[in-house]
Amino acid sequence: MNSMSRHTNLILFFVFPMTVSAMLISMYFSGIDVLQQIVSPMRREDLAVAMREFGLLENLQNFYLLAIFIMCCCAIRRKAKWERKAWVAVAALAVFVFLEEIDYGLNFYDLLKKKTLHDADQVRNIHNVGDLNKKIKIAVDLMLVSVFMIAPFVLSRSASAFIQYVLPNRWFALTVLGMALLSSLAHKLDDAGLAPNGSLENNITEFRELTIYYMWMLYIYELVFRRRYVAQVP
Repeated sequence: MNSMSRHTNLILFFVFPMTVSAMLISMYFSGIDVLQQIVSPMRREDLAVAMREFGLLENLQNFYLLAIFIMCCCAIRRKAKWERKAWVAVAALAVFVFLEEIDYGLNFYDLLKKKTLHDADQVRNIHNVGDLNKKIKIAVDLMLVSVFMIAPFVLSRSASAFIQYVLPNRWFALTVLGMALLSSLAHKLDDAGLAPNGSLENNITEFRELTIYYMWMLYIYELVFRRRYVAQVP
């Protein structure tokens, strides 16, 4: 993707992901019930399942994760043997995150069975156990800054062929900045009480997660389809 034009990079790394996020944020905080329900349906008091899991926001996240898994499968077939174990691990991680996002299918099962809060399983995934979710967010923030904002500039002149192979595109820095601004806006709108739907209460970071999954999808696409490792000649 480094060979792409500045205009194309601007669209892929900023215009498209920011437009999608801004559109979803606008719909959710619009005060228009039908738009809010599309983005994140309101919880039904008679059911245990969080109806937001069936909204456009959550399902776009799932789509990105499935796309990552499919691209990893392509990499396992088309990349050199020494890379395949790594791509198997990434594919497994994508499946794990996807299953965490859908609560291992419990949301669909509980909706089908019309389970109440009393009847449903209380432990539905790993990342929401205790304060693990907060720790994951801190780790992800550190990763975003170090991998997508600092490394592309600090390591751009590295003589290592491997580093040049895996180094993210510099344009990701713009994606991270745009994501941070929109995430801050979403939190401020929520704090102002502009989301009477309430389905994303304590979960406003879902907008941020959407962009993070998009970034990883874009990065993996670049590695799989637009880059090839060329070993250095001694």
